[in-house]
Parts: sequence; structure tokens; C-alpha cells
Amino acid sequence: MHKDIAESLEPLLFLLIVEGITDRYTRAEREYIFALISEENNCTFCYEIHYSLALQHNINDQQKKNIENILSGPLDNETKSIVHFCHLANGLESLRN
Repeated sequence: MHKDIAESLEPLLFLLIVEGITDRYTRAEREYIFALISEENNCTFCYEIHYSLALQHNINDQQKKNIENILSGPLDNETKSIVHFCHLANGLESLRN
């Protein structure tokens, strides 16, 4: 049952990371958010994938600092959605194996 839930969330994960809810964040920034939250959740597998994708999408040091500052303060609704979904996705990753 849990594996089915994890698999059914994949399209939402794709939409959230690749397309974004709005154009506030670039693809690189969204990948970096997922990497940071995955690291916080001790999900090394997800961290490595998302950090690598952030680099592939040319995240720069200024973008990294901006994201780190955003995540350290009060979150707007879009950022909260990304963070909450990342926590959920990290929790479900273990169910896929």
C-alpha cells in the first residue's frame, strides 16, 4: 500500500520540482531546496540526486545563499509547500525499496 502511495506522488513531485508552482524559483533553486531538506532529513540518496541536479542546472553561490536565507526565516506558502512535500517524499523513499 505505501509503495503505491509513493509511486502515485511521483507526478506531483515532478510538477513541483521541474515545473514549479510559480516562477519564483528556478529549476536549480528548487533542486537545491530539495537537496537541503533531504540533507536535513538524513536522506543521503535524495540529497545527492537533488544537489547534483542543482549543479547541472547551474546553481550559483548567490542563489545558494538566497535559498539558505529564505529557508532560515518565515516561509511563504509556496516555499512551505515545497518543504512539506520534500519531507513527505523523503519519508516515502524508504518505502520504495
